[in-house]
Amino acid sequence: MKQGLAVATLIIVLIGAGCRGDEMIKTLNEQTAPDRASTTLPPENPRLFAPDIERQLQRLLSEKVAQDDFPGVVFYIATSDGMWMGAAGEANRESKVVLKPTDRFRIGNLTNIFMAVLCLQLAEEGLLDLDVPIENYLPPEVSDRFPTSDRISTRQLLSHRSGLADFNTDEFQQMVRATPDRDWTAQEILEYAYDLNPATVRGAFSYANTNYLLAQLIIEGITGKPLAEVLRQRIQTPAGLTNTFLELREPIPGGFTQGYQDWHEDDTLENVTQANFNNGLGLGDRGIVSNAPDLVRFFQALTNSDKLLYQWSLEQMLETVPIGMGDGYGLGITHLDTRWGEAWGHTGRALGFQATLLYLPAHDMTVVVWMNVGDRKRTTPLSIAQEGLNIILGDPEFR
Repeated sequence: MKQGLAVATLIIVLIGAGCRGDEMIKTLNEQTAPDRASTTLPPENPRLFAPDIERQLQRLLSEKVAQDDFPGVVFYIATSDGMWMGAAGEANRESKVVLKPTDRFRIGNLTNIFMAVLCLQLAEEGLLDLDVPIENYLPPEVSDRFPTSDRISTRQLLSHRSGLADFNTDEFQQMVRATPDRDWTAQEILEYAYDLNPATVRGAFSYANTNYLLAQLIIEGITGKPLAEVLRQRIQTPAGLTNTFLELREPIPGGFTQGYQDWHEDDTLENVTQANFNNGLGLGDRGIVSNAPDLVRFFQALTNSDKLLYQWSLEQMLETVPIGMGDGYGLGITHLDTRWGEAWGHTGRALGFQATLLYLPAHDMTVVVWMNVGDRKRTTPLSIAQEGLNIILGDPEFR
């Protein structure tokens, strides 16, 4: 469907730096081999790290679970030379099922990257102009309720520069708690965004899940197909993703890890993966279920092959706008300067889960860390990823 691109895997759970797409592509091209058509994962052997490093990483995971009393955590790291993956804790507290590194989980806002790829594909095919007003693509009953839909572009939705406010208001949360088993549609949730004041001026960055619900409606309107079918046809199948699904919109054979959260705000973790807990699952903002190996395959297919995007589309994806402190946001992806060099990716949070995916091009290293607990007040995947990188790469401040 698209041309080859000699680039390496990417992504995090962070927020990135301004207008550096060309820099990243140059860096990755310098590091990768001429033949990059494969989307298979790197071999598990030879061993990626020395035994002492592996023991320290596993100890880190076990200590975090024990000290902070959350169900479980997965740490997955891949380079072109191999991979290491570890886990600690339980996938199901009730039945004491041990968590495995290959288990599936709700990836939350990492869904943004998938959605941006779909929009860029439609743009390549001449079906979507990223720079014309979204009122041209939305159902009138939706566009008419957003006064600025005649000025907002799809590009601004994908880069969170629409100025629209997030639907996740106190009113919405009250309705979720009053009807926890409701199966929400994108249009039903957007009812809670129509009358909100703008979060910021159009063109300025302000993260809002509202943007990606609107992107879902645009994609479904153009293709005439439900989002789950579009994702499977355009991403999962060509990229060989066998553990990636849109929750509630298609069967998930074998299910996925149980997630936990302080649902009633009484300092008690509850299993929120059951059917009677739904705060807008299975939609274009946070609806995908996947696992760490599939996320690596997805980014290999995106950057190393001709399966998902042309190079010029990927370059558009990596064109960032400043969002403060030297960081930036592209189309569904973020850029950050870390202690170990630049990193690209995104963070994800969904009911019962948190995740971090991080790509450091200078080290040819992709990191995926996720936890099956959704409360912000606990240890985060990002902090665990940082501690893990400190074990692997050392602290550059003390070299």
